[in-house]
Amino acid sequence: MWRIQTIEGECGTHNHGFIVYKPGHRQVSGLSPAAKEHVRELRVSQCKPANMKLSLSLRFPDDNPTIRHVYNEVRKQKREGADGRTVMQQFIRLTDEHNYQKFILADPETRACTHVFLAHPTSIALLRTYPHVIGMDSTYRTNRYNMPLFEMIGMTPTNHNFLIGWALMKDESRNSYSWVMDVLNTLIGPRVRPVAFFTDRELGLLPPINDFFEGTHHLLCTWHINKDVEAKVYNFLGKNKDKAQQFRSKHWAKVIYAKSLVEYNTNLRRLKDQWRAYPKVINYVEGTWLVHKEKFVAAWTDKILNLNNTTTCRVESAHSVLKTWLATSTNSMENLFVRTNAMVEQQIENVKFHLESSRRKQDARLRKMPFQLLCGRVSSHCLALLEDEEARMRELGDSVQQNCGCVLRSKCGLPCACEIEASIQAGTGIYRRQIHDFWKTLVIGDAVTDTQWANEEAEEVEHFNSLCEDVRQGGAAQMRHASRILQDALFPESSGVEEPCVNSTTRGRPRNSSTRRLPSYFEYIMRGRGRSRGSGRSSGRSSGRSTMRDASMQDTSNTGDDEEIPGHEHVPGIILPHITGFRDVVADGNCGFRVVADAFQGGEQNWGQVRHFLANEIRSHSVYSRIYGGLEFVDAALQRITWTGGRCGEEHWMEVSADLFAIANCYNCAIFFFGYGLNQSLYPCCTVLPTTAPHTARRPTSELAIVRVHNHFFRVFIENNSPIPPIAQYWYNLCSDSVRNWPNSFERRIASWRREVATM
Repeated sequence: MWRIQTIEGECGTHNHGFIVYKPGHRQVSGLSPAAKEHVRELRVSQCKPANMKLSLSLRFPDDNPTIRHVYNEVRKQKREGADGRTVMQQFIRLTDEHNYQKFILADPETRACTHVFLAHPTSIALLRTYPHVIGMDSTYRTNRYNMPLFEMIGMTPTNHNFLIGWALMKDESRNSYSWVMDVLNTLIGPRVRPVAFFTDRELGLLPPINDFFEGTHHLLCTWHINKDVEAKVYNFLGKNKDKAQQFRSKHWAKVIYAKSLVEYNTNLRRLKDQWRAYPKVINYVEGTWLVHKEKFVAAWTDKILNLNNTTTCRVESAHSVLKTWLATSTNSMENLFVRTNAMVEQQIENVKFHLESSRRKQDARLRKMPFQLLCGRVSSHCLALLEDEEARMRELGDSVQQNCGCVLRSKCGLPCACEIEASIQAGTGIYRRQIHDFWKTLVIGDAVTDTQWANEEAEEVEHFNSLCEDVRQGGAAQMRHASRILQDALFPESSGVEEPCVNSTTRGRPRNSSTRRLPSYFEYIMRGRGRSRGSGRSSGRSSGRSTMRDASMQDTSNTGDDEEIPGHEHVPGIILPHITGFRDVVADGNCGFRVVADAFQGGEQNWGQVRHFLANEIRSHSVYSRIYGGLEFVDAALQRITWTGGRCGEEHWMEVSADLFAIANCYNCAIFFFGYGLNQSLYPCCTVLPTTAPHTARRPTSELAIVRVHNHFFRVFIENNSPIPPIAQYWYNLCSDSVRNWPNSFERRIASWRREVATM
């Protein structure tokens, strides 16, 4: 039984004041069932919480909604939708619901997801229909895991983009790009081949494209090349901005936009003659860019069916659209898929709309000679290109046959000015057969016939059945192994795949949730220093005093402010112009091992692991008795290397003359060592390669450049084609037959070093 007793003198009064602001009072504010359903609808539309709150205030003013109500309801609905699943399980369930083609790799030990490739089913059909040109590039600041997002972009005949697929990768190494190219090759199929790929000069991506798409042209973005050339020349010319712009716009532009081989050679000779006072400039453009001239100089690219694509601006535009949809750089796997899928489905609807418009709408201006036979049968963008070419024909006048150049025919597969003039004079107009199939395919799937699809599917089924028969004949153990592989591939959620680990080594990671990229290297150089750090390919300080200047040309990770190399006056001048970045490490006596840990062990703080691995390497191979000069010296080296006590004295420092061989063997890397000896001599500079390797290996898997200033080591990042010192002579006495030919890969760079030395 409850008994209530009133307080004398207080009966009939409130113990608080009356409500002034209803949104702050729980009893009179909150979302009604109708408002909650409205939030659900807005979530599907990818509406931001602030906009949701505004809509709720307009439609349900009596609920007195606040932004906190919106956040709570969104969180509750996400939790209910997941139904107890983990983030990765929910991510995989959503991809299955939307019939995506997905490919997932996980770390075998931690089961953390390391690579993901997703493609919308309609995007695959678009790829098979319009495979002619594909642009590719990575973007950053898209997810909470710091993983770069790699986009592959195709082009429709109406000049619109479509997202072929996107991939998350743990890093931008050659292995990661090889996996992505392998998946892309699988999606395209054996009978469909792209004509051209467009990328920037991403060093890890260049070899996989050649490996998986042999015969497909690989073109480089001229816009990025021009900007990088201007930035480098700006430094070479003592930071003279006017001269750098003059070089790019007047002399360099004439070289890369030359229309013929003769014009290219003539303009290149003029450039060399006019800039002969600056040999570093000439060496840079020849050694870094013109070795790839077939990939970007107009004399070569104008002969390729590139559909007027000479830059990666199409991909950069796709990055911008994607980030508009993502809204933040801290997306989980689930949010990343939901928002990207919404973008792709809207993109597909837009593509279908413009394809149908080209079929249905006929521009009255073009229903005349010589285009009257094409209206409604080719894309609207195709007609626009032909109209521009007709105007060019009229500008050329009587010299059209001599000065046409036929570029539109070779680049786009369309009638050029001389062909248009011939059709007008003949009174026939332009026929559809004169138009490349790309511009005439206005229905998705028309380019690939049903018979081709059926034949491919039948071949794949036959091949799969033969593999199944081989597995059956292998016995129960073979079947269990194959079943486990198929189970993991088809049902990754059942294999316990976890969310990706936060990546600490990728480029472009932000310190806030913004998706805005940081300035590029050339933007730093030509416009002054940025607000905080490097480019979308860079991230700030890593640990200790770690800094780098720029990695835009490296297959590497972190950069920081555009700082001066420590002790640069003691760095050999030959290599200084080719250093694109550096990372200083803590000077505690372990700096040499810290440099190696930064390159191969995930950070300089893991220098103890490097010492441990090198000690094991030396104990395990007898060759080190020759390298160190006898067993007693091997024991001394082991005592020097096996140190874990923090700051150390000279007795535990790295010894370059011998330790570099152990490092090269342990990590299968090429080491470039730079430093001055007595009287500023270059004798300590050398290249060290592994002394042995598996017979299947053809060259080192990585490169490491180390600089020593006085007794301090730090890491530098150098251009791919920069000069390197000769290989240490003692290496030739130690190397096995498996690596004896490896110096051939470095001959040109070593010859460049020797030429530089000869001119000093």
